[in-house]
Amino acid sequence: MTDLLSVFDVLIDAVVPVACIFGIGYLSGIFRVFDKQQALTILKFVGMFGVPSISASILITTDVTAMDFDLSLSYLAVEVAVYLFAAAIARVVFAVGIAEALIIGMACSFSNHVLFIYPISQFLFDETLLQPIKTIIATDVIVLTLSIIVLDFITSSRRTLSAHIVKQITNPALVGFAIGLGLIMIPGGVPLSLERTSLFIAQSAAPTALFVSGILLSQKSDARNFQLASVITVMKVGVFPLIALMLIVWGRGYDLDTAKTTMLVAVAPVGLMALTFAPRYNVETGPIAIAMLWSMIISICLIPIIVVLA
Repeated sequence: MTDLLSVFDVLIDAVVPVACIFGIGYLSGIFRVFDKQQALTILKFVGMFGVPSISASILITTDVTAMDFDLSLSYLAVEVAVYLFAAAIARVVFAVGIAEALIIGMACSFSNHVLFIYPISQFLFDETLLQPIKTIIATDVIVLTLSIIVLDFITSSRRTLSAHIVKQITNPALVGFAIGLGLIMIPGGVPLSLERTSLFIAQSAAPTALFVSGILLSQKSDARNFQLASVITVMKVGVFPLIALMLIVWGRGYDLDTAKTTMLVAVAPVGLMALTFAPRYNVETGPIAIAMLWSMIISICLIPIIVVLA
């Protein structure tokens, strides 16, 4: 009983700040302090500067030697499977374009681990169990980079290889990945000033994106938005954790105690990256913002169950 109360204390401490910034954004949209266009402009900061900083910061702080590659690859397999399956559903059932289908795939498979799961886990678990979360975050940087490369190629009017390569110079996730690799190769370690700079900008990205998502959620939505949001929510906090449980615990033989932080990431709400990059490819943000809220509510209910059972 004490453990359960402690978990709920942690959830309150972690969720209330998230809910507050989300709520401030929502009220700002309701009372027209910010409109949709202004929200998208703010979101551009997250995409252009926040995402590269997150990528670089994660690479700098990840201990490659401590990675459990089998566990990480198992999670990655689930993520990619859900990504492609969700994209196919969006493409076939809702007849959306390829770019929008891939963004929806991102929403269904990318978890809110940086802002939501990692802070909770820091309070509950020791460093050993935090490492799988860091590994998943680092892996997602690579998946995100590849996703943006594909999206840029699909949406580009110039399909020549040279033009496509040049365009990737402005790919935020790829830029951050390259900067991170460059920093960790510096002899003697990463200078503290550069590490703090990347971390400082990275930490601004999540609350900014949450604030913007609140504004976008306040905008009027049609029936199609709610239908897509339902699919995203079910895939992210229903299908994804179920497949992860089947593969990691039953298939690969990991016990829940070892895999519990990985399973926490699996039941995490919809992440911020799909919302961040949707405007860049002219994809409607409404369904993603709605799914972020719905999945967060469901995730809050699932997390204590996993922590207690494990």
